[in-house]
Amino acid sequence: MEKNKSIALQKIPLLAGCGQETLKEAETLPVLMPGRGCYRPNAGELVILLWGKARVNRREGDKTVLLNRLEAGNCFGYAGLYSDSLPDTEIVFSAQTAILVIPRETVERFIMQDPVFARNIIAVLSKKVRFLNSKIAGYTAKDSGEKLYRHLLNLPRDRDGYVIPGESMASLSRRLDMSRASLYRAVDALMAEGKLEKIGQKYKITVREN
Repeated sequence: MEKNKSIALQKIPLLAGCGQETLKEAETLPVLMPGRGCYRPNAGELVILLWGKARVNRREGDKTVLLNRLEAGNCFGYAGLYSDSLPDTEIVFSAQTAILVIPRETVERFIMQDPVFARNIIAVLSKKVRFLNSKIAGYTAKDSGEKLYRHLLNLPRDRDGYVIPGESMASLSRRLDMSRASLYRAVDALMAEGKLEKIGQKYKITVREN
């Protein structure tokens, strides 16, 4: 477990390049194995997904809305780090999942003692802001094609410039709150407009708009 923990910590963007003091203290934090099921972080703590996968869901009546997918190295709990109120979301873990919980006091100490950690946390939060901006843009999109286009613009690309959504069309349609038929029509429309190329499960944005 300790060897796996040390290896996992080295791959976490939040800790990348941090000093030995920060890394050694991170290694002393307990690892939790929540298993399959739902989890809600407590206020005043930051949670790192060491290994495994998770979904971030929100309940809307009888409907479950997928907000995001998490993989090893991702963090959550930022919204409640300095607030007693938590967002109305739930984290649903896959099996064989391990998390590292960092209390607010430890986060503050890392920021004060390690400039690299401070830079990393700003970078992670900047990425989250871009993600939230893409969600807002999706809500204000005039049609399903624009909603899909804006979503793809904010996804990471491989070295050839292709976007890989990393989920099925059914899952993507739920994320974008549209039917699968509308999603397929949106893909066809963007390709017909010359804004999108599709090869297998990969997409390339060929025209960028402000």
